[in-house]
Amino acid sequence: MDLLRAVWRILAGISKAISVLVPLLFVVIFFAAISVSVSENAPKPLPDRAGLLIAPTGRLVEDRTPLKPLDALFADELSVETLLSTLIEGIDAAADDERITSIVLDLENLAGPSTSQSMEIIEALDRFTDTGKPVVAIGDYFTQSQYLLASQADTVFLHPEGGISLMGFDVYRSYLRRFLEKIKVNFHIFRAGENKSAVEPFMRDDMSPQEREVVGKWLNSLWNDYTTLVEKGRNKSPGEVTAFINDFPGRLEANGGNLAEAFLQEGYVDELLYGDDLEERVTEIVDARDEEGDLQLVSLKRYVSDIRDAFESEGQPLIAIVPIEGTLV
Repeated sequence: MDLLRAVWRILAGISKAISVLVPLLFVVIFFAAISVSVSENAPKPLPDRAGLLIAPTGRLVEDRTPLKPLDALFADELSVETLLSTLIEGIDAAADDERITSIVLDLENLAGPSTSQSMEIIEALDRFTDTGKPVVAIGDYFTQSQYLLASQADTVFLHPEGGISLMGFDVYRSYLRRFLEKIKVNFHIFRAGENKSAVEPFMRDDMSPQEREVVGKWLNSLWNDYTTLVEKGRNKSPGEVTAFINDFPGRLEANGGNLAEAFLQEGYVDELLYGDDLEERVTEIVDARDEEGDLQLVSLKRYVSDIRDAFESEGQPLIAIVPIEGTLV
């Protein structure tokens, strides 16, 4: 019996040791993994010479849309947002940074932007180019909004099978008068004056002459701002962009139906390149290579994080920007 009790005490001791040591071992492994992960992900110092890659994803916004953790986890690329202020902050800082040789615009995943947002970015790009540093724009295809920014670059590269969407601005509205009559819905509308277009969809089957005039004026004004910026960026005469669009079928036919070639011949892009040829040409302009001789670029996110860390380490005062939207109640 004494022998059995001794064996039992030994087994009980082993059991207690296991119940303590195993969780402790897991805790040690967990913290070791975190330590390794943190050390691996610690920001490396920026290279002494690099181009700044601006490749925004999603929409440009003045303030991020609040997301619940679960929504953020399953958010797709279309819902990703890029702060306009961050983008401009990076461009302005790069202008005076000796480490940054140039800017490379990759706008493929950028949704929009609006003309007003583009104007703010263009002003920042102008301040950057005033320092003598080049700006390069690359893309397989440029939407009309994306091209407004790309056109401000010193050099624009397009995929040989790509293109640019230049169509002007338009407004499409649904008019419901006949539909409402068929489903026997009656609207009692009261309005004063002629230019009260908010209720026109319930009263008409088409746009009224007054509304067409009003919409035409602000669309033409918006288009004039757009074309003026593109023509300035690509050294074109006033009205040249509109004339190109109006005669686009003929220009396309003259280039054998090759969309990219049509834009190249008209001076909207500078070269048609992709793959290794594109990388080599961009490397020549950026004039920055890593240890392996490849193109050296720094992402906007990494660059802005670096300059903010440096700013805070100097103990400089900060300014808080509080965006306010909606109704004050």
